[in-house]
Amino acid sequence: MQTAGSKSLKDIQERYAPLLNETNTLIRQNILTLAPQSKKLDSTLQLSRGKQLRPLFTYSIFNGFNSNIDKAPQLAAVFESIHVASLLHDDVIDDCHLRRNMPTMNEIYGSGVAILLGDLVFVAIYRLAAQLNEMWLINKVSDTVHILIEGELLQQQRKFDEASTENDYKSIISRKTGALLELCCYASAKFAGQSESSALNLQEFGKHFGIIFQIVDDWADFCRSEQKDHKDRGVDIANGFLTLPWIILLDKCDDNEKSQLIGIIEAKAPAGLSNEFVNNLCSKYDVSGLMNEKLKEHYGSAKKFLEATPDFNSEEMHIFLDFIMAEFSKIQDGK
Repeated sequence: MQTAGSKSLKDIQERYAPLLNETNTLIRQNILTLAPQSKKLDSTLQLSRGKQLRPLFTYSIFNGFNSNIDKAPQLAAVFESIHVASLLHDDVIDDCHLRRNMPTMNEIYGSGVAILLGDLVFVAIYRLAAQLNEMWLINKVSDTVHILIEGELLQQQRKFDEASTENDYKSIISRKTGALLELCCYASAKFAGQSESSALNLQEFGKHFGIIFQIVDDWADFCRSEQKDHKDRGVDIANGFLTLPWIILLDKCDDNEKSQLIGIIEAKAPAGLSNEFVNNLCSKYDVSGLMNEKLKEHYGSAKKFLEATPDFNSEEMHIFLDFIMAEFSKIQDGK
């Protein structure tokens, strides 16, 4: 398969549709059991696929190195299964009822069954990884799951902590979101037969992309706090998670403004730009502009690591990067 002609994320999704089908079939085969709840999970996944960026990253990296693509679908199934399992558990922890316009498993079955379904997917992860016959991959997968859990525990520790800093926030999201993308990029490069240095370059790309991705998602939660969307919105602050816009506001505002902000935070209710006071503060302190500056720093770093990777056609990885930056602009423009 050649890498030529992609101009958008949609082009990439269409190019790799057959590989995505293979990946999703492998996941399906490994999560179905006699239990009817697993069949409901399977049908929900089939009806509510996201962009599946992690599998797409895998195929694009194999393709960018012009490597044999045979193992890519199964490797991608490992990464996508980690993502699915973590979402199942996150939905329980965050008490989410809607994801991708579908009821979550905890909404349908309750927390206990949703946790068991997440555990079922975690078993599938290790079965799929073991079949690839590389012990280093199993170790990397274990390390990544460990880091994901660590990130969630750190986030729980920081709930409703108005003293949280930007460094605290980035430490959490680099674990909760960046770590899996790092694994995806590193392992894909290694399976594509590349050197350790090339794999580490792409791992760093994954880290910075993950940070951008999570900041943009958190910005959407903040800006669309009262909008009907494909998932619960405005709930970050209701759950006590101080994301970047809240941290910027708390850092910039005066004592009186901070007191009012803390009152909104401690109300434990969905909030964001829909709150007039918060909206006015965001305009006063140009929060969107400040966030854009921070995103551009990570964008520059991500590009640097792509460009430092020899013999790699990074066209599609640049498209992913530009896509997520464009998503921030859409949210900023109220689209």
